[in-house]
Amino acid sequence: MPDAPLSFVLEHNSEHYCFPKNSIPLFIRPCHSLFVHNTIMHNRNKFDKAIYVSMPKNLENDLEVKGLFYKISQYSDWVGEEGERIYLIELNQPKDKFKYLSGKIIHLADPMLSCLSQTQEEEFRQCVESPLEDRGILVDGLRITLTDCYPVGENFDYMFFDYGGMSLGNSIMESLCGHITREAEKYPNRTFVVVSTFTSYAMRDAKSEFGSELPNIFLSLEEFVNNFNRYND
Repeated sequence: MPDAPLSFVLEHNSEHYCFPKNSIPLFIRPCHSLFVHNTIMHNRNKFDKAIYVSMPKNLENDLEVKGLFYKISQYSDWVGEEGERIYLIELNQPKDKFKYLSGKIIHLADPMLSCLSQTQEEEFRQCVESPLEDRGILVDGLRITLTDCYPVGENFDYMFFDYGGMSLGNSIMESLCGHITREAEKYPNRTFVVVSTFTSYAMRDAKSEFGSELPNIFLSLEEFVNNFNRYND
């Protein structure tokens, strides 16, 4: 057994984690729950197969064994010290053809979060990743930073800005909107997308006060998606 991990370890809730496209997740059963099945179903448009390691008696509790969504087969003859086996999970309906949003992504969110989420991972999934997926765009990759303050000095391709919980009239949100308009002009290759209705009002005012066109700021996901599709068809 190595003294240190063989690769970098990310501590995330797998059900809300943003998997890269064409990944093959490896699930090693550490707890008694449906997290394996839930993760597969939440991310079934990102991958079409996964590896599951556990004792045979856990299959029925962890996975959907009737074959409605995927088929399960033993991957090899290997048997662990406690009888663990390696299983291959193959989805019945492989992922459809989606467009992929690739590059370094920032999610700048209000530290109060939304009433529907308790972590930034959940908020990113609810406010950005799932709505994009519904519109045929998958967020591709491990290069995502979740933050509640502007990442000064950090390079990125896309920022999804969600400070709506702070409400209108809050100086922090208004200050950030002003800062983003200046950054949008300074870095025209970066894309800024507002994903909160309240924040879109403040950002609209900031753009008006700026006095020039900023085509790399989008006031809604819908506006961004329409532009993204226009240049990626």
